Amino acid sequence: AGALVDFAIGTDCGGSVRLPASLCGIYGFRPSHGRIGLDGCMPLASSFDTFGWFAREAATLARVGEALLEETPRAMRPKRLLIAEDGFAAGGPEVTSALASALDRVRAFIGSEQRAVIAGDGLEACFATFRTLQGAEIWANHREWIERTRPTFGPGIRERFEWSATVSEADVVAAKKLREMFSERVHNLLSDGSVLCLPTSPGIAPERGASGQMLDDFRGHALALLCTAGLAGLPQITLPLASLDNCPLGLSLVGRRGSDMELLTLAEDLAAES
Repeated sequence: AGALVDFAIGTDCGGSVRLPASLCGIYGFRPSHGRIGLDGCMPLASSFDTFGWFAREAATLARVGEALLEETPRAMRPKRLLIAEDGFAAGGPEVTSALASALDRVRAFIGSEQRAVIAGDGLEACFATFRTLQGAEIWANHREWIERTRPTFGPGIRERFEWSATVSEADVVAAKKLREMFSERVHNLLSDGSVLCLPTSPGIAPERGASGQMLDDFRGHALALLCTAGLAGLPQITLPLASLDNCPLGLSLVGRRGSDMELLTLAEDLAAES
């Protein structure tokens, strides 16, 4: 975002590549879960952790993808664009309005569209499922170190670890069943080569000095939008195509599992037509 490098890498568990990319006005990509190895990385929540990367240009993002995925570009347009009604509803009217022209641009490029609902029980229920499973995995991965060293965590982080310690085995079993049902639903939506479109974030970056409660609320709303790809193990790209109050706002495309290079090529072709 600061034009210091051509691209940057990161890890994305709940949205740590996609959300900052949206808020900084750059491209961000989360690949299919397990598509790129995480050898040498400290796990957070293993069934959600992915490698990811950022770039200012779609072409650069795709070139990085070619190297990491060891694939050549796939110039294949999606069969149709699935506009996530619950995703845009969660974003709210201001975000929906700000993304309208970007959505029109993607719609015109793909040519065919259909309205869709991602979560039959609502995105908040998906977030609750994600939070339960992520919390359980975080505690399983880091409990021994935390109990042994008693580290000092900052506000927000401490509370999340404390909550993670309370997740029960029964909670995990129930959440795994919900994850399986949700994943099947989303995979069925995308199985014909469609791509899902929704806001990357519930708004622009919070103001400096925002209260802890405001930041926590923003994080929760953001994760409700971001957890679809995480729960289903799907690739997602955020496109820097919009702004609100002169601040960046991203539009996301989610593809079927394994369509990573197709999604990167789609973003590159879309940028080339502008």
